[in-house]
Amino acid sequence: MNKLKELEVNFKHADYQLGEIGEKNTLETLREYWGDGVKQFTNKFSPFDFYKKDENGQLTHLWELKTRRCNIDTYPTLCFGLSKKLYVDELIKNTTQKPKVYIIWLLEMKENAKRRIHYIWRYKKKRENTHYTIGDISNAKRNQVLKRAVFVKTNKLKPILQYITTHQRILSA
Repeated sequence: MNKLKELEVNFKHADYQLGEIGEKNTLETLREYWGDGVKQFTNKFSPFDFYKKDENGQLTHLWELKTRRCNIDTYPTLCFGLSKKLYVDELIKNTTQKPKVYIIWLLEMKENAKRRIHYIWRYKKKRENTHYTIGDISNAKRNQVLKRAVFVKTNKLKPILQYITTHQRILSA
């Protein structure tokens, strides 16, 4: 294997490991604030990472985790795949399930890149253009669109503890 390919494989493995550690840490955090009913999807192709159901088996919450090697001030927006938004829009439109949907970014702390902090944002369809926009992730060198994405303004994200503190009354609902 050539050196460049070997380096690429090592980076992908390191990113995978970072994601695995992030998922375990995030599950513990979600259970701390939303209760033991928070579960992790076991199928790695599930549209979201975590969920919670009520006593009737209806989805009440969905969470997606995005682990990134940057801090909150690195970019004006952070993104997730448009397919997740479309999945939720269809779920809400075509079923009785109306879960609260959150995207969580696990980012480096500004003061110490080795430490991480959870930022959270609640998806609501009506927030398009004020909290988020839809656009393309592209490879400019190849003039090629790689995928469609939702770009969330980083100034709309909150550290999870701050979010929990200010939304305490709605978390148990």
